[in-house]
Amino acid sequence: MTQYSEPQPGFDETAHQIRRYLSAKQMQPVSTMKYKVSLRKTEEGYSVSCPGLPGCWSQGATEEDALKNVAEAISEYLVVAHEMAVQDDGEVREIEITT
Repeated sequence: MTQYSEPQPGFDETAHQIRRYLSAKQMQPVSTMKYKVSLRKTEEGYSVSCPGLPGCWSQGATEEDALKNVAEAISEYLVVAHEMAVQDDGEVREIEITT
């Protein structure tokens, strides 16, 4: 069983809440994943998207804010994707991909 520690200073509380939610639902969260994101400077600050997760993007006034916000968006995206998968009548399985 995965153990969770309290969030570190500067760590997004939402990600910690999502992990607690998954644990409470007895779902197996992935402890660590890395996603490539595309960061662009805009007139308002920074825009950032995750090409591997269609429609998953965010923004922020600073680069740090934008990256923090997209990390939260990715976490929420994955929770919704999992919920949609288990709503199906089909059997949910995981596969491992090595690139």
